[in-house]
Amino acid sequence: MSVKQKYDQLKSIPSGIAIKKLFSKITDYWAIPRKRRIALRRSAYPKIDLSNIIINSILNFSNNEIPTKFITDYMNFANKIVAHQFDLLGSGEVTPHYGMNPRGLHDIIYDSTIENSRNKILLLLKSVNEYNNRYADKVLELISNDYELIDWLLDFKSGYRWDGHFWSKDIRYGKVLGADIKVPWELGRMQHLPVLAIAATSVQSDLIIDSNLKSLFAKEFRNEVLDFIAFNPPGFGCQWMSSMDVAIRISNWLVAYDIFCSAGINFDTEFITIFKDSIYAHGLHIYNNLEWSGGLRGNHYFADLSGLIFIGAYFSECPDAVRWLGFAVNSLAKEILYQYNEDGSNFEASAHYHCFSTEMLVYSIAALNSIDDNIIKGIIPQSLSFLRMQESPPAAVQGIPASTGMTSKGTNKNILDRIGRIYEFTNDLIRQDGSIPRFGDDDAGRFFKLSPLEKDNNYLYLKEILDALTDNYQNPELFYSPEYFLIEQLSGVNKNNFPDIINQRPTSTKAKTKSYPDFGIYFYDFQNYNIAIRCGSLGQKGKGGHAHNDQLSFELYVRNKPFIIDAGTYLYTPFPEIRNRFRKTSKHNVLSIEGIEQNPLQDSSDDDLFWLSDRAKGRVLSMDENTFSAGHRGYGEECFRHFNFSNEFIKVKDSCAVQGKKTVRFHLHPQVEINQIEKDKIGLTNDGVNIMLFSGNAEFVIEEFDFSPSYGKLEKSNVLILGTPNVHITWKIQL
Repeated sequence: MSVKQKYDQLKSIPSGIAIKKLFSKITDYWAIPRKRRIALRRSAYPKIDLSNIIINSILNFSNNEIPTKFITDYMNFANKIVAHQFDLLGSGEVTPHYGMNPRGLHDIIYDSTIENSRNKILLLLKSVNEYNNRYADKVLELISNDYELIDWLLDFKSGYRWDGHFWSKDIRYGKVLGADIKVPWELGRMQHLPVLAIAATSVQSDLIIDSNLKSLFAKEFRNEVLDFIAFNPPGFGCQWMSSMDVAIRISNWLVAYDIFCSAGINFDTEFITIFKDSIYAHGLHIYNNLEWSGGLRGNHYFADLSGLIFIGAYFSECPDAVRWLGFAVNSLAKEILYQYNEDGSNFEASAHYHCFSTEMLVYSIAALNSIDDNIIKGIIPQSLSFLRMQESPPAAVQGIPASTGMTSKGTNKNILDRIGRIYEFTNDLIRQDGSIPRFGDDDAGRFFKLSPLEKDNNYLYLKEILDALTDNYQNPELFYSPEYFLIEQLSGVNKNNFPDIINQRPTSTKAKTKSYPDFGIYFYDFQNYNIAIRCGSLGQKGKGGHAHNDQLSFELYVRNKPFIIDAGTYLYTPFPEIRNRFRKTSKHNVLSIEGIEQNPLQDSSDDDLFWLSDRAKGRVLSMDENTFSAGHRGYGEECFRHFNFSNEFIKVKDSCAVQGKKTVRFHLHPQVEINQIEKDKIGLTNDGVNIMLFSGNAEFVIEEFDFSPSYGKLEKSNVLILGTPNVHITWKIQL
């Protein structure tokens, strides 16, 4: 990247944030070499006596909490885990062992050949760090002889392996074509382990009566944890690069361990000792490597705080864990106001990342309620007591009802109001089928994945945990989510003490129109259809790291069936050109001009792929119950889109005076079939629902496009294209 490009990036964010970002870079320049020298000269494993510290038991899962119709799914999934068969980020079902033959990614295949024998693999371990070998050898001795080791450092799509003896901060990604760091990170989150534990609780159900399975699943959990600890010393290798992933991993370990214990499993003393050491190591690493910036921070930092809260909940007898907990709770309160806009939307301008952060927020608040009152009172100021649902509500102050849990401080009122708005925005965002408008990036990230049959772009679990947190459950016919039980058990029976500011907000009905200008998303709900329109901020205080060139784009559902959708995200760093292909203007349902992007895209490095300078400056001109008008300046002169709505049709006029070939695209969901084709008229159907598209002054062309339903996955679908050199293009959708 040129100096000018870097300067333009810094200009796109507020000057105060730019200065802080530069100062952070300078500080790291001097501090990191010293930290590296220290890390390379000593063991990374903790040297602290934790023998008197217990791991708290919080959960009490039983087979009664998993609907009978899902028990078989859990058992099948658990058996795949035992066989180390994983399907992550579009990989297809693979077994990431040493010596596996990768399928490759877009014809890129790296030779990851390592003889799959324990002796050869142990030699690989010896290269990690000589100071870590003694501890790692002790851990390896505890692993069962019949257990096949997992290759934790491998991108099992492309076959590229990250070097495990590298200090984590020295590892770079996005520099090797086809190598996706997210693949080993996703495996290293180990979100499959709670599912394995839940399956163990189901063993005594009427469908599954086999006590050997319970011990088999517990043995697999034990072996996998030991395997990871031995081959991934804290601070070394790709599994410790991102504190967010460290936080997700330890939270899943703790929940899985607790569920196994509730199923009657008693782990051996040697394992528990090493497990406790690693809990501490995870917490220490997160606390010392917070993904915080005085200038720019986001969901990574939110995850860091959530991880520290879970460690504090389960390790509350450890003084350091309590100290981390106090820091995390106080910081979480600040981040609620920093990372969420006033309208309740997340500031990253991505619908998916809003859901991801909100999931972490809900789990964090619930986990706080599992902590002993005496500990909480010592670390959480009274001004934040409302984050504890089990805390006795303070007396009414200054006319505020006692049941709200608010004090007289304005900050509390702001936080409470923000949480209520988050709740409202999230419920408006999630459609009846669990999908969300896919504006901005979608990397399929979750904090917990407790259901064995995860569906792409399905966020019903988030509705359920929000309702579990607020005791506001209104959709019993959808009730199936183990995430619901986790929130219930973390929260305790007094969750209805949570502020009425949430409980009083509607969840089952929506207004005809809803506007969220801070995010830049607008909803119209009619009898036969609903439409979501994108216009506004690129997010992240101007950085736009997870935004796309989608100003004035829209998604259309008719009778709860998807018709016109966003093309998705697909990949981040392994192929910069592909990453930008899915962000570009022509991948969205907008008017585009050949050769011009709404906002400039950079693909020269990994960091550039998470910047998007806001040249378009999308703005709403007018809005009422039946019309929506907006514009942007991405092509030099302002271009406009005007919607006119009724129950039977949507009429649209696109206007742009910029010279060049203009096209309007309509990306169709793969389920949509084209049943009538004429020059100016197209008939579409999805599961018996029919609509018609009409063009006023252009002809339709049908092409194929790559649709990404989730990170790493591709499907083929059709895109309808209207093209004209004219200033105006008009079109109509008959419903």
